[in-house]
Amino acid sequence: KGGSSYSAIYVMDTDGTHQAAIQVAGDTSVGYGASPSWSPIGTSICFMQTGTGTTPDAIKAIDVSVNAGLSPQGSNLRTIFGFPNTDIRMKNPVWSSTSAMGMIAFGTYNSTMNTVSVVSQSGGTPTVVRSATVSESPSGFGFCTWSPDDSSLAVVREPSGSNPSMIMIFNTSNWTYVDSIPVTGNISGLEWSRSGLNKLAFGMQQNGSDSSYYLYYSDPATGATPVTNGVVGRFPTWSPSNSSILYFIDESSVLDRLKISGMYRVTSFTPFITEVSPTNASAKWKR
Repeated sequence: KGGSSYSAIYVMDTDGTHQAAIQVAGDTSVGYGASPSWSPIGTSICFMQTGTGTTPDAIKAIDVSVNAGLSPQGSNLRTIFGFPNTDIRMKNPVWSSTSAMGMIAFGTYNSTMNTVSVVSQSGGTPTVVRSATVSESPSGFGFCTWSPDDSSLAVVREPSGSNPSMIMIFNTSNWTYVDSIPVTGNISGLEWSRSGLNKLAFGMQQNGSDSSYYLYYSDPATGATPVTNGVVGRFPTWSPSNSSILYFIDESSVLDRLKISGMYRVTSFTPFITEVSPTNASAKWKR
């Protein structure tokens, strides 16, 4: 969540109550980019610390508990992995779905090479899953998301010139991949549903005169053509039961029409029902 001076990581109840910052950036030389990501058992959160100037990017983690007043609080802030300098930048770290896998996936980019990598939740040296030169994929890879059993990892290969984005599905047992789901617009946010529903949800920008992002859904098992229910939004995240999706909406034309702003919970893919009003935020629902 962005603010007037510092970035912060917030935790709240599903109805928007008990919202509290569990980690606030100490100065403006760092930000907390992309969505935070819960650990498999929901006791910790990992997030990207985005450096500026001479500060490099890093994956941080923090433990989460609730005090007597039911307000979330953070402790044990630690670095999972950090680059030694600013030559390489990071995208969208996300924790695996199961403790057995115990890994964090993320994208990297620099002036010559872009990668998808994974690193142990306890730290260490990352493993490069897939790499591409800048000429192959200038914008790189982003929005990693694990399947509920961690047998697969979906990643957005971001657009390259006239080539649109592509959702790539990796088999995590050997890291082979298939360019399984072609898409027609820029993607903003991608998340695999929880156990019991095999769907990918993502925000995709429309082509032509309507530049808004709409929520889309696709079946990763079949690579089915993505479909939308016409809801404007991006950075979708599934509830534990798959009955709701939380998403972010910030397009000015939609705000003018709806007269509201922020994130909303969508039940059964119907219009929004709950406003929680963060600023410049993307969110992840605890499993």
